[in-house]
Amino acid sequence: MKKTKAKKIGKPNALLLWTAGLVLIPYYFLRYGMKIDRSGLKGISGPALVLCPHISGNDHLITAMALYPKRPTYVVSEHFMTRPKLRPYLKLMHVITKKMYTVDVSAIMNILKAKRENNILVLFPEGRLSCFGHSLPVTEGTAELVKKLGVDVYTITGNGAYLTFPKWSPLSRRGK
Repeated sequence: MKKTKAKKIGKPNALLLWTAGLVLIPYYFLRYGMKIDRSGLKGISGPALVLCPHISGNDHLITAMALYPKRPTYVVSEHFMTRPKLRPYLKLMHVITKKMYTVDVSAIMNILKAKRENNILVLFPEGRLSCFGHSLPVTEGTAELVKKLGVDVYTITGNGAYLTFPKWSPLSRRGK
């Protein structure tokens, strides 16, 4: 009986991430007046877990800019892979997909696999955007996952991202 090798999660595509970083970071700084305080992220290296509140639609970009030039692995909702224009980029980013509102064993196994590969994992434990710009309750399963991973945990917070990139408006505005 042949043994099959387990598929690696891998790190996100460096060319895509660094090119996007070289374009997006200056754009966000100039257009939206964004400021990033990386003092709490000094010395971050894999394996590590980054927990972030999900307060705007651009949280993934903001966290990528905060972690730049590191290449984080994101845990995202499975429904994003159904979007034809977004799917190729997500595949290049080697995201870990998760089914919403269920216990997804394959996602947990992939998170553990990414940990073994020394990846920096980014997780938005709320799992959805709030309607009012505040953090939502985090499930107990997140705490169990953090305990199971046994890695350094970092947090990234966004002040004003909800008003700069509101869920209820197709337009964005300059931050303060």
